[in-house]
Amino acid sequence: MRLSNIHSAITLALVWPAYLLLLAVPSSSVQSVRLAGSPVNVTGVNEGRVEVFHEGAWKDVCHRRWDRRDAQVVCREMGFSGASFAMVESHYGSGENNDSMQNFDCEGEEQFLEQCPFKTAAKTCRDGETAGVSCYLPGYLGCFLDRTVGSVLNSDYLSSEDMTVRKCLQYCHDKKMRYAGLRQNTDCYCGTNGTDYDAWGSVSDTNCLLHCGGNYAEACGGETTWFWTTSVYDVDLAQCPEPDEPSFGYVRETGAFWYGTTATFDCYTGFQLHEDHTLSCVLGDEVNELVWHGEPSTCKEIPDPNSRDKDDEWDRILKQAQLLKGTKGTLKLRDQSSTRIIIGALIGFVICVVIAVTIVIVCRKERKAKRSPKIRKQEEANSNGTGYHLASGGPSTSVSDSKI
Repeated sequence: MRLSNIHSAITLALVWPAYLLLLAVPSSSVQSVRLAGSPVNVTGVNEGRVEVFHEGAWKDVCHRRWDRRDAQVVCREMGFSGASFAMVESHYGSGENNDSMQNFDCEGEEQFLEQCPFKTAAKTCRDGETAGVSCYLPGYLGCFLDRTVGSVLNSDYLSSEDMTVRKCLQYCHDKKMRYAGLRQNTDCYCGTNGTDYDAWGSVSDTNCLLHCGGNYAEACGGETTWFWTTSVYDVDLAQCPEPDEPSFGYVRETGAFWYGTTATFDCYTGFQLHEDHTLSCVLGDEVNELVWHGEPSTCKEIPDPNSRDKDDEWDRILKQAQLLKGTKGTLKLRDQSSTRIIIGALIGFVICVVIAVTIVIVCRKERKAKRSPKIRKQEEANSNGTGYHLASGGPSTSVSDSKI
């Protein structure tokens, strides 16, 4: 009996924590929160009307008691670093679901929105009462102080009444800068790689809540006192790396691949797409991580029965590839071929120089030997019939003059 009680206690100790963990995780194991009604000019979905998958159906969220703490939980659950604003009054349109949720009361540190207290209703939200969020785009580093005189982000500058986060990122990217900072609703400042953007320290994101001139749902810095308060982004972290090109193919798009953009592929002349896929720049597993989603495309050679001269055909393909490559760089195969030709020419040139120098040295030695007095004496003796010749120990008699 005692052993049975011990066994039950051990089982309960092992199972109970796992049961509590299951209660803490939302019922949906796939996706429990999504954003709807995003603006058409937004490439990556980082803002929109909040919908929650609860009890087997998608439900709208009403804006009653909806605040930035609730929005923070939504954005983190979706993989963003945080929320810039909690949007109310159906900023992203009215809901389209039959049921709704409201009165969320998050602390702001929860992992999932369904971990917060809330209420449900078997009806839609009233007109103008749906809740939304605007999440920070990937690359957001935080709100930082900067001096009004001698600013650290001072490598380039742009001011625009329709300033947005993406516009500032694009501007600093085009200027080949590493950091982008937004201030006072309309101003964009850039910093080079190595810029000490946190030289004056960071402050809470609540100090950088001025609405951008071009997008009310985005934050563009904060109020200015003795210091600027700047919303700082890492330009490199805000974009996917350039996708790998398929063999004998290229990427159709050029420029930065921001969050939400896609990459498509094509093949050079003489090849065709064997597997035509599109890659999408999406959020990764880590905060501020962007990765490509999808399968890579491949190019396959088109058989040409009319081509007898394969070398000419290959050269034509390489020339066409070079033309299509444009400003993105030369074709790797052509580069390798050119490099080999140049190296071969240099080696041949060096060999020719060595041979020429050797011939010159030999000729000079022969001339010098002919001008030697001893050589001239021997030549004169031979011409007079004396028979004298030179030896290492001095002059000696030839065999014909020796006594027998």
